[in-house]
Amino acid sequence: KISYNKIIKILNELSDNQSLNIIIKKKHNSIDTINDHIDKRIKIFKSGSAERFINKADIIIGHNSSATIEGLVNGKYVMVPFFENNLKLRKYLLNFDDDIIYTSEEKMKKTILNLLSKKVFFPLNNKKHNKTIQYYLGDSKNITKKYLNFLNKD
Repeated sequence: KISYNKIIKILNELSDNQSLNIIIKKKHNSIDTINDHIDKRIKIFKSGSAERFINKADIIIGHNSSATIEGLVNGKYVMVPFFENNLKLRKYLLNFDDDIIYTSEEKMKKTILNLLSKKVFFPLNNKKHNKTIQYYLGDSKNITKKYLNFLNKD
């Protein structure tokens, strides 16, 4: 909950920046009263999958969600905030490389602002995240051949 509240604070601060288009995709069954705490310049969606937002996004900020894995697969910048006081909770984070886990609000905000001035071509080549992607989604090598073999089984 601490990380969640601090991310809301960071996004509210960043919403002043005209170069950013901030969208929050919540889980459809979430009961948080997020609308009461979010700046009106930030769009909030509750229905549907995050897939359509991931394809349009440059940066994905996620808390242990499938959107973080999908963001890595799609070659996006992925940030996983962990601002909790209880460090033992970190064991519940998905199997992410440490360089996408942010424990400092200032560092995370600074990284987002630095990405604004970079010229980036997507998808990024996330070779260092292949281990994480394979852990959750399996090995994509020869995926078409494997799929066809699966379909052709009697």
